[in-house]
Amino acid sequence: KLVRNYHLDLASTAINASSIMKAGDLAFAGKYAAIGRDPDTGFADLGYHHPAAQLEATATYYVDPEKGNDGNGGESDQDAFKTLTKAISMGVDTATVRILRGTCSVESGETFPITINGASSYTIAGPDNGMVTFDADGANSRVMYVVSGSGLKLRNICFCNGRMTGTSGALAHGGGLRIENSSAIELSNCIVSNNVARYEGNNSVGGGGIALLSSSAKLLNCQIVRNSAYVGYMANCRPLGCGIYLQDSASAEMTDCVIARNTYEAPNNQYAYFEAYGTAIYMKNNCTGVLRNCLVYGHFGRQSAIDECSGLKVYSSTIADNACAALQTGAVEIRDSIIAGNYKPFYNDVSTGVRNCWMGDDPGFVDGYHLLADSPAKGLGYTYPLEMAVAPREVWVAASGDDTNAGTEAAPYRTITKALSGVNDCLTVHVGAGVYNSEAGEVFPLQLLEAGGVKLVGEGAAKTVIDATGASASAMRVVCSSRIAIEGITIRGAKVSPATNVQPWQRTGAAGLDFMATSVASVKSCVITNNWIESRPGGGLAVRNTFLTLTDSRIVGNTSGNATGDRGAGICVAGRPSSLLMDRCELSDNKGGGLYFYSGSDNATVEFRNSLIVRNCRTNDKITEDGGVMLEGGNSPAGTFIADGCTFFGNRNYSI
Repeated sequence: KLVRNYHLDLASTAINASSIMKAGDLAFAGKYAAIGRDPDTGFADLGYHHPAAQLEATATYYVDPEKGNDGNGGESDQDAFKTLTKAISMGVDTATVRILRGTCSVESGETFPITINGASSYTIAGPDNGMVTFDADGANSRVMYVVSGSGLKLRNICFCNGRMTGTSGALAHGGGLRIENSSAIELSNCIVSNNVARYEGNNSVGGGGIALLSSSAKLLNCQIVRNSAYVGYMANCRPLGCGIYLQDSASAEMTDCVIARNTYEAPNNQYAYFEAYGTAIYMKNNCTGVLRNCLVYGHFGRQSAIDECSGLKVYSSTIADNACAALQTGAVEIRDSIIAGNYKPFYNDVSTGVRNCWMGDDPGFVDGYHLLADSPAKGLGYTYPLEMAVAPREVWVAASGDDTNAGTEAAPYRTITKALSGVNDCLTVHVGAGVYNSEAGEVFPLQLLEAGGVKLVGEGAAKTVIDATGASASAMRVVCSSRIAIEGITIRGAKVSPATNVQPWQRTGAAGLDFMATSVASVKSCVITNNWIESRPGGGLAVRNTFLTLTDSRIVGNTSGNATGDRGAGICVAGRPSSLLMDRCELSDNKGGGLYFYSGSDNATVEFRNSLIVRNCRTNDKITEDGGVMLEGGNSPAGTFIADGCTFFGNRNYSI
């Protein structure tokens, strides 16, 4: 068994195979026949003995999870190993491992976590024109653990489905990759997705995607998306840095990267106490970082998408559509960047290092986060690589359509369910006149999950009707999304008894239309009516961790309650933070109250303009908390309620 420039494999039967010759007798002292072994001593190994300098020569090993065999030599694509674990066992100094294709998984024989200890100038790479996957599904482990290394390079790899449950919070850091006491680590053209860092006890945990501990790393053209962190106990322990977690003087330089839609998990019924800090990035204990041409979007949490970030520099990047503040404290420098569509730019002090940036309202985003040609922010923010450009799509739905059609205007789908079942970014769905219900093939709730730039446009509320009668589910849910618009539709007939033993974003907040962790959403010229939810607010509409504009719409005749009643049958606003602007609307005849606003939402705001709030009443004589608008106090700072040019009339018990 010859490997690496004619060294003997450690399993070779030619080691110590001479029956009469001693290594010292043959002047082999200080020379090597076998790889990764002390110089030959005792009975001589067979064959050529390499000088020590040749042992350090760069080697290349090949891994093929589909066609390889760990009994092979690994030195050619025709003689490839089956597992990366085998290739790593050959030594992690000045070597390159090329993974030819496919997925390294439990099924392919891989051992997780893939551990790289003490690597020096070591490279692991997928194919030049593609990507390989390290999939830890079923291993109950993180994907990769890197410790005490220097100069490790990881290229063209997707790290996914790590599930790290630690025996302490500190040991749980890093659901996808944990990089510890290492320097000059480089990830390029990599994806870190769908990993979880989890601890059930009384400690914070960080780095659902990547944990960088006392280490330095560069990330080039990487995507850190849809990772999460979980803490199981105590209100003062939080999920931290669900995408990327840095600790103890760690540093990360990120160029051309996308960090998006990372989130957190919480114990049942403990949502308000376990909200995450720095859902995208958290930097603890003197860490530094650089974002250069990066895009950070689609996060929600307690304070900000990027937290404890006084050591951060941001250049030519876009931080947008996070249902929280963009940054917790002012960064050292922010230049040529766009910070828009967030709850606010900074949770605390505004940075003094801001130069030539767009902050605040929409600068004219189209097709994801491209800018309109006449955008006032042209030349600022994130620039897409050509392969990531998102083309807008349009599909049509009609009562006369068929889900086997192409979804064009001439050949429409029959159901909205079908229209929303594909890619949900940069999509406009035109819904024709008719009733869309279970009998027509709709599956409720209609759902937009992690969608961006989606418009659902009917022919008018009198003509286009979503009817969830008999489905025992919400009519529609919009979760962890951004830039969602719903127009010209009636939503009715939903009846829900919400489950509580699920994650926060899985819990039903409204029977009719339920928004959760969604930034920059709008509902226009719609009717939300005759929906019912048991034992909680939000019969018609729920706005949780969401910024919603509601215009020219009617929220009427919805019900919230059980035998003892409830509040906010029309609208419920809650979560940290949330905001609702209701303009030229009618909120009327809701049984169990018009609006319930839980104002312990860190400066959350509800504003009514030019609207009617009338005849909101009780479901039975036992209810005392019904009426027009109910404001309930909570954490400091309190929320704000504004009513300007509105009529309150005929509401039971109180108007406000």
